[in-house]
Amino acid sequence: TAGARYDDYTDFGSTFNPRLALVWSTSLKLTTKLLYGRAFRAPSFAELLVVNNPVSLGNPKLAPETIDTLELAFDYVYSPDLSFNFNLYRYQIDDLITFVQNADGATATAQNQGERTGHGFEAALIYDATEDFTLHSNIAYAKAEDDLVNQDVGEYPGIQAYLRGEWAISNQVKLNTQISYVGDRDRVPGDSREKLDDYTQVNLSSSYLFPDKDIKIELAITNLFDEDIREPSSATTTFGQVNIPNDLPQAGRGFYLEVSTNY
Repeated sequence: TAGARYDDYTDFGSTFNPRLALVWSTSLKLTTKLLYGRAFRAPSFAELLVVNNPVSLGNPKLAPETIDTLELAFDYVYSPDLSFNFNLYRYQIDDLITFVQNADGATATAQNQGERTGHGFEAALIYDATEDFTLHSNIAYAKAEDDLVNQDVGEYPGIQAYLRGEWAISNQVKLNTQISYVGDRDRVPGDSREKLDDYTQVNLSSSYLFPDKDIKIELAITNLFDEDIREPSSATTTFGQVNIPNDLPQAGRGFYLEVSTNY
């Protein structure tokens, strides 16, 4: 399968982006896919045209960012109760738009100066262990580098894992358990802070459906063990100051009660 997209913008010009997919039914249970695609991000209004900002200035000569992605995917259905997916990918970003400090030391102008490459894999499994219990799991690995400085781009999880169990105790009662792991999050180049801590978040939920009344009650507990979860704050401003030194704290343990009905 092949395709292409052509866009013509009045402010920065045109861009052409092809796509190609080769799909092979390797066997009755296995499907193999080789995928290539190019995509773009148009410069924003601020990146192109802002002239009165005292710090960051636009650049009307910007080109769009582009990304070329190559992916190899395997879909394996062992049985009606068990399926498995595995994807390998690699990408390259060119003309990355970044604000570069000007010679006056007081302002920065948007430029097509960045280049990045990345690779990784994703795997997922779905298993219907019994008629009443289903297991969902997936894991992902990613590695991305800034090619201009040959360093990790930072502020993304190198490892993510997820496990969910769904148990239908009866026609009225259902239980759901979710476990998420996020780890290996480096800082961006130039950010001297320690890398972010890994974390594991556990969520629980249960629901009860009243027979013959179309009323459902659901109780959920998020972040069961009250983990100190933090997402990365922007590393530094253009001139080296850390905006939020201790990152962005996420919600602790939470309780939710929901009642729904159909009528």
